[in-house]
Amino acid sequence: MDTQTEHLYRANAPITSIEAAESIDVTHLEKIVLDVIKYYTREAASACYDGCISDDVRKRCKNEHGIDSYSSVTARFASLERKGLIEYTGDKQPGLSGRKQRVMIATNV
Repeated sequence: MDTQTEHLYRANAPITSIEAAESIDVTHLEKIVLDVIKYYTREAASACYDGCISDDVRKRCKNEHGIDSYSSVTARFASLERKGLIEYTGDKQPGLSGRKQRVMIATNV
């Protein structure tokens, strides 16, 4: 599930962005986020909708793993989708802000 560091910043990114990208354990963050999405995928029968939205994932990452950074969590969605590990169902549910968020599920549960 390794993500190449160069995929984490723009080609013309400043050195501070590059250093920040290289300082985090992206693979570890992806595993945590994927495990949370898998949890919601398995628990979908007891939820009001199948899967989860970004707010669900962020809340569980904060409460269970102490990850409180918005971008540390939400930036993982794109790479997990590119790898075929999650997919968006096409449904949307309102988030805490009242705006709709896409519902996602893990593909290999």
